[in-house]
Amino acid sequence: MPRIFVAIDPGPDARAELSRLLDDLRHAIPTVRWATAEQLHLTLAFLGEIAEASLAAVHGITQAVASAHTPFRLALGAAGAFGPERAPRVAWLGVTGDLPALHALRADLAARLATAGHTLDARPFSPHLTLARLGGAEGPQAVGALLSHQVGAAPWMVGALRVMQSETRPTGAVYTGLGDYPLVAQRK
Repeated sequence: MPRIFVAIDPGPDARAELSRLLDDLRHAIPTVRWATAEQLHLTLAFLGEIAEASLAAVHGITQAVASAHTPFRLALGAAGAFGPERAPRVAWLGVTGDLPALHALRADLAARLATAGHTLDARPFSPHLTLARLGGAEGPQAVGALLSHQVGAAPWMVGALRVMQSETRPTGAVYTGLGDYPLVAQRK
């Protein structure tokens, strides 16, 4: 059964910068299954497997949240890893820019989803783009290679929320967009 989440897509300049970075990392550490630039997104709410009847409500909530927020700017930020230094589990790239707007958007989405009965991860929101899931001895080497690369900021305007599904396949996760909802509120 597909898993559902709500995300923000990076803009075209950010995707181009991410593509360059990921190509470099693939050459440096070919044993790691690095994401492709097309797969990258910033997850705001991971819902997991939900019933088909609940999916319509998720679309409605996402649309309502998007319509209550104005577009804002983000940019690629510093790299990092989740997990212990000797055995990191995830290599990621953070974001900078209008983080108060991002956190407000995410908090609104989380609150409305919780009201509808969806439980989100209890850990604090840490906005990032997952570049690779690590599980082997190459983890510290992969993180070292990532940290040694210069990444351009590649700013973009966040203009929509996207409801997506994830299907795990032997070749990796496949993400499919199910609906895009523009941020349309007017600035006060």
